[in-house]
Amino acid sequence: MNYLDYKDLLVTPILLIIIYSVTYLIKNSSGNVQINKYLIPGLTVKIFGAVFSVLIYEFYYGGGDMTIYFKDGTTMFNILRTDPIAGIKLLYQPAKHIDSDTFQYTPYLHYWDQAGGYLVGKFVAIFSILTFNTYTSVAVLFALLSFTGIWAMYITLIKIYPALDREFAIAVLFIPSVFFWGSGILKDTVTLGCLGWLTYACYHLFIIRSRIFLSIGLILLTGWLILSIKGYIVLAFIPGLVFWIFLTYTSRLTNDFVRFIIKPLIFAVSFLIGILLMNSVGASLTRFSTGNFVEIAETYQFSHTNWEGADEGSTYTLGEFSPTTLGLIRVFPAAVNVTFFRPYLWEVKNPVMLLAALESLALFIFFLYVLIKAGPLRFFAEFYNNPLVFFCMIFSILFAFAVGFSAYNFGNLVRYKIPCVPFFTIGLFVIYHETIRKRKVNPTIDENI
Repeated sequence: MNYLDYKDLLVTPILLIIIYSVTYLIKNSSGNVQINKYLIPGLTVKIFGAVFSVLIYEFYYGGGDMTIYFKDGTTMFNILRTDPIAGIKLLYQPAKHIDSDTFQYTPYLHYWDQAGGYLVGKFVAIFSILTFNTYTSVAVLFALLSFTGIWAMYITLIKIYPALDREFAIAVLFIPSVFFWGSGILKDTVTLGCLGWLTYACYHLFIIRSRIFLSIGLILLTGWLILSIKGYIVLAFIPGLVFWIFLTYTSRLTNDFVRFIIKPLIFAVSFLIGILLMNSVGASLTRFSTGNFVEIAETYQFSHTNWEGADEGSTYTLGEFSPTTLGLIRVFPAAVNVTFFRPYLWEVKNPVMLLAALESLALFIFFLYVLIKAGPLRFFAEFYNNPLVFFCMIFSILFAFAVGFSAYNFGNLVRYKIPCVPFFTIGLFVIYHETIRKRKVNPTIDENI
């Protein structure tokens, strides 16, 4: 079913005029020229990603998750108009909930029994109230919601490294797969925006201890949303966050000897706290609890080789896998590699895969460039000693393993991996920046690593 109609040509342009007018007012009222020069371009590529993703799903894929989310949201929007009590209940009730007012409508909701998909449908219904249920306008509002989060993360990063405004803009705002797949009516759009706000809030609450109540509220809200949609994002985020906090306070110690002595202890404590927090969160997410991971892994490995679309050329394999902890460790490098650096050019089977392969190749070349420029010792020294780099790399690598191991085909992988690509790129930019800066100050510094 095609949901595009004449309203898209009428409502969406008016919505864009409103959005850009407000954005220009915000830009002109702020005196930070360094940051605000990326505000309009960053918003523009997000909106482009939203509109283009609608066209891709409608005319290239002929449907898919985005279409189903919009259909569910449209159903809830229509119920709100004809049966407000049932419609309101559908908006605030959790997935799989049934009562006398809503039971007759739930069979028409495809994702009613899935928390993440159901929540996206609710966003569609709410945005439909504001846009007269216009497909592209709803997508634009999804993009705007996501943009607020990644912009919050961008200005957070600039506070830490003001000199890297251009580099961080590339990493956070202008990576093609991120602004495309993170802008449409998809779960990934919501979680990407929430991840940006979560990073912003954690920095203010734990690192610089400002905006306490706002930060706590944002952490609770965005944490709940991410847990409801894709809980494994939080499980990957927690270890990096714990290390970021403790390493930041360790780096502030003025006595080099004390810092040298205490740092291994901080690593051990951070590791233990990270594991405890992951287990605590995982206990409430049966699907992602560490105790069930091997069983889930075995199911995913079966999907790798028996998925009904495996003959279409977009599937990949990580090699032989045994469903044990040792088996997970052995497949870890391959899973991380497939997320960041595949598909390779010779694996391309369709236009979408070609774009993904070109971006993966560019990321691989950049990674090699930074590794060679810094040298392996300096590269890993910055990884170990820089709290922001450690946070970005730990999160991105853990996340890359999770999605690389479970996506089972490149079509899903290009979408699932978007939260970790910006963080990985940020880490590389900071390593390169710190390497150049320290060599200018002390040309012999690499000899002392």
